[in-house]
Amino acid sequence: MLTNKSHNLTNPVELILEANEGKTTMIDSVEASKAQRQCLIQLAMTGREDIFSLLSGSSRSGSCLGPWRRGKKPSACNEVPTAPRLKLAVPIFWLAAMAPAHLPNQHGNSTDSFGVLGSAKWVMESAVDVAIRPDGIKQTCRQILPQLISASKLGSKREPTALTDWFSHELHPKGLSPDLLLNWIFFVSVLNFSFWDDAHDGKRFMVRWNGTEWTGYWSLLAVMHRALDEGHPVLDPQFYANQATDENLTHIFRPSDGGDRCPIPLLKERITILRHSSQILCTKYHGTTMELVRSAFCSALHLIKIVVEDFPSFNDDSMYNGTKVIFYKRAQIFAAEVWAAFDGKSFGKFDDIDQLTMFADYRVPQVLQSLQILQYSRRLEECLKRKQLLSHGSREEVEIRAASIVAIELLREELALELHAIDSVAHPPNSIEIDFWLWDLAKGREKEQTVAITTLPHHRTRCIYY
Repeated sequence: MLTNKSHNLTNPVELILEANEGKTTMIDSVEASKAQRQCLIQLAMTGREDIFSLLSGSSRSGSCLGPWRRGKKPSACNEVPTAPRLKLAVPIFWLAAMAPAHLPNQHGNSTDSFGVLGSAKWVMESAVDVAIRPDGIKQTCRQILPQLISASKLGSKREPTALTDWFSHELHPKGLSPDLLLNWIFFVSVLNFSFWDDAHDGKRFMVRWNGTEWTGYWSLLAVMHRALDEGHPVLDPQFYANQATDENLTHIFRPSDGGDRCPIPLLKERITILRHSSQILCTKYHGTTMELVRSAFCSALHLIKIVVEDFPSFNDDSMYNGTKVIFYKRAQIFAAEVWAAFDGKSFGKFDDIDQLTMFADYRVPQVLQSLQILQYSRRLEECLKRKQLLSHGSREEVEIRAASIVAIELLREELALELHAIDSVAHPPNSIEIDFWLWDLAKGREKEQTVAITTLPHHRTRCIYY
């Protein structure tokens, strides 16, 4: 009989050999090997109720048993463990069905493990109004590589980590417990869409906090801080799901005083989405994002899959030439923000973070166009200059978003080649880091009013997805 004599459980093969003894083994979802976690992710995706039993990861007495279904919490668990891990009693027999060939590819986001990059490439094969300029990729690579190196922790022993300290920004909250910080990131991700002003009156949604008027995405974070200062429990999903009235939430999202202010765009939609997402979080994850993140087994891709399946407002897709294409902007940025806030450790430990793409919004495409990476047709240029609305799912909008994803991937590959020539063992920036850097560049140009003459206005699509 084959047996596992080493019992160090370092790879799926050893686990498979134990199957003949009819054993189970305890696997800690954080301390397990990367290959083990990938096996668990694949098994979780099957939805088989007889595969998993969830055991409490806390030090309290008693166990917490129940079926594990695609990351959904067993109803038997009434307390939230504080440790950032789960222990799983895994029937080893089921691991025998998982050959290494079925594990997710580990060689970077060019493998496109969940289809976003593949969708974008497919769109670009028949794009009409948007093209990617290879010369712009090379020129931009030479321009930004020194800045990326100086701003990051790039080096021969570097682990994937955010370019800068997440907490260095004034609006990122300090001193929150991990569970409240994760709730903060979740609610911000739920509401992270459509902050641009209407073209006809020039008014903007602004929020004053800590002596500064904040606009755009930062206005949302200012709303959260102001609400906490006023005593509103905006980090508690029960508040949105069962307690707050529409009038309460309208007051929380009010703009600061001033004649050039306007209400936050899509307020009604935000309230509806906030309530629905909070109800799901309470029902399926005991009202804590901690449980949602735990259910991903240290996989950003699995976390995105769970979020898109369980929270409908994150399901960011469109039809192009009769085929569905996916972007998952807010779901991806949720995983990326968790990773950045926890510096790739604890709840931010994701084995596959480098497989995420850029986050297809309206700011980064604008910067890519100004860097002469994206080229638009004359018709589309005129449309953008006139600040005409592009409907969500229109050919032009889909092509802009798809081109941005492919362009960042090409830029990532070019940066990797250039960095390898400097340091053959250095870890290149991933698409998230490049996206963060370009987004900061766009916001910096906007604030300093140093936008290049060749920069077109960003495309204007009013929707809940970005």
